[in-house]
Amino acid sequence: MRNFFQRLMYGRYGMDQLNSAFLWGWLILMLLYRMIRWRMIYWIAMLLFCGLFLRMMSRNTWQRQKENEKFLSKIQSVQSGVHFQIRCIKDIGHYRYRTCPHCSSRLRLPRRRGTHTVCCPRCQQDFSVTIRL
Repeated sequence: MRNFFQRLMYGRYGMDQLNSAFLWGWLILMLLYRMIRWRMIYWIAMLLFCGLFLRMMSRNTWQRQKENEKFLSKIQSVQSGVHFQIRCIKDIGHYRYRTCPHCSSRLRLPRRRGTHTVCCPRCQQDFSVTIRL
């Protein structure tokens, strides 16, 4: 049986991160359908499953790789924003985050009340920052 599946999948694309997202989406939608019993959720879940199966069995690996890279770049930008927000929440007792008006880099400043002049380490420009507690 194992040999049969190896021959079947030879030259095919297989699983990647986008297919894993399709699989998780399918599982979540099927669980949601079991609770709500709304047919539209069922059909959306079936479309996800068909997309998963077609991507996995595709022989056009170049196109599937490009799709996966585009998906990963979008997920990366969302993840970096979420990680930054979590870090801001963790540091709220000791630091404040401000953006440089010249180069738009994020600066972590110590939490001291008042108006301060800050020199951006990236562009070497001075600007004024007001920190309120």
